[in-house]
Amino acid sequence: MATKVYQNGSEDVEPIEIKGVKRDSPLGKIDPQEADMFAQHISVVLKPHCVVEFTRTIKNQVIPLLRKQEGFQDQITFVVSDGSEALEITLWDQQENAAAYYRTTYPQVQELLAGVVEATPEVKNYEVTNSTYHKIAARAAASS
Repeated sequence: MATKVYQNGSEDVEPIEIKGVKRDSPLGKIDPQEADMFAQHISVVLKPHCVVEFTRTIKNQVIPLLRKQEGFQDQITFVVSDGSEALEITLWDQQENAAAYYRTTYPQVQELLAGVVEATPEVKNYEVTNSTYHKIAARAAASS
């Protein structure tokens, strides 16, 4: 039986379904004044022989959607060497923008990937505390 998980810890955001797992989203527990960036971590199991199509869909359809989202900062996709799993990390400037993407656009992304993904993707949210690329630590130190 699937459990409903709210992405920002409140009831105004559509829940995600995760089979047999109950998880409170850390986004609801983060003070937006303290975090300089947020990340969504999405892991998926790929259908056999679908890496090329998965990669093409991310590049040609998902990334253009992400670039239209307010607060979107970056996206990185990883695929394991045997092609069985993939991981996508998106970076956001504010918790609210990450939650808005999840509510409004992520369902469309799930539809785009439905042909290459085996099961419901697992979504986790994080506060970004360090990044050499985005210089998170330097900004946090400067604001202290």
